[in-house]
This record gives sequence, structure tokens and C-alpha cells, in this order.
Amino acid sequence: MAAYYKLRDAQLRIWADNFYTVCSANAATLGLDLAELTSIDTARDQYVAALDNVAVARAMGLGATATKNTEKASLLDTIAVFANQFQSNPGVSQELIAELGLTVRGTGGGSVPLYPASGLTAVGCSDGLNRLKWAANGNESGTTYVIEAAFDGSVNWEYVDVSTSTRFDHTGQTPGRAVVYRIVATRSGFKAPPSNEAALYTGGSSSASQAA
Repeated sequence: MAAYYKLRDAQLRIWADNFYTVCSANAATLGLDLAELTSIDTARDQYVAALDNVAVARAMGLGATATKNTEKASLLDTIAVFANQFQSNPGVSQELIAELGLTVRGTGGGSVPLYPASGLTAVGCSDGLNRLKWAANGNESGTTYVIEAAFDGSVNWEYVDVSTSTRFDHTGQTPGRAVVYRIVATRSGFKAPPSNEAALYTGGSSSASQAA
């Protein structure tokens, strides 16, 4: 069974969003026409809507789980058709397979799923330490996470360091200096799409905690 079948609802929602985004950006390479892209998008939208309805129904004491499970099964079946198509196409690189969140061939000949890290947060401290935390989002042990940063409003990402855990302390920073972080999961020469961005001292909204 493909690894994406084992994802929890919140993980599958992120994974499916990325799958569609990469499919849309690489439609020609993947051999997708508009109708096929639409079928992926529709299956994703229907699953997300059903998932949202479950949250609302829980709050109201109603039941919507059966509908959600039906739409989830439909989404997974749709993805499986195209996943098999992409993975059997010699014209689709393993790098693109990794971007799609599908399994890539490991160095030992096996297949290992690679997912974007998720839930990145950052907390800035008065001693110049910026503390980062994120979720593996289904990535197995052996995944290396590359920490990147963009300072002072720059659009250019700079390499900071790597971590094999899901946390990193960026020391020696200037308290108050604007910085945005992101995480890139890598394994065996392949890399997933970047995580969400987490900002400090930017004055705008972000998924990060601001300085303490």
C-alpha cells in the first residue's frame, strides 16, 4: 500500500494540496491534460470540504464522518491512478516524484516516502537565540532537514544549517532583526517542497510565534 494511504486526515490534506500544486506546475512533463488536472482538483476539494464539515459537525454534535470517509477514499483512488502513471513513466524524474510526495527509490533499492515538513514555528529570545520547531509530517527517521532563512525582507533564501531532529536553535542572532525561516526535508539526494514559512520581527502575520 502506498504511504499516502497511511496519512492522517490533517497530513493528507497538506499532502494532497502539494500533490495538486506540483501536478499543475508540471502538467506537461507528467502528461496531464486539463480534464485530468480538474479530476485531481475536484477530488481534493470534495475531501477538504467533507473534512471541514466533520469539524463543524463535531462542534454541533452532528455526524459527518461517513461522508468524509467516502470522499477520502475517492481522493485516494484518484491519486493512486495518477501516482502509478507518474511512477511508471521513465520521463518523470525521481526529483519530481519526490516533489509530488510520492515514494522515491532509496539508496538500498527500496522506496521511501518524502513529505514537506509542516507546522514550522519560531520563537525569538532576547539573548539572540531563535528557536525553531516543526513536524516531520510522516517522514521516517533518516530524513535530514535543511534550515533556510531570508533576512531583512530579502527574497533570497540562505542556508543556515541541517538537523536530523524536528527542532533547531539558531544562535548568535540579533534580537529584532527581521527573518523568515523555512525547512526543506531531504533524503538520498532528493528533497521535498519547502515547509510553511515562520517569521520573526517582521510586523506581519505569520505561522510563527513572535519574540518572547
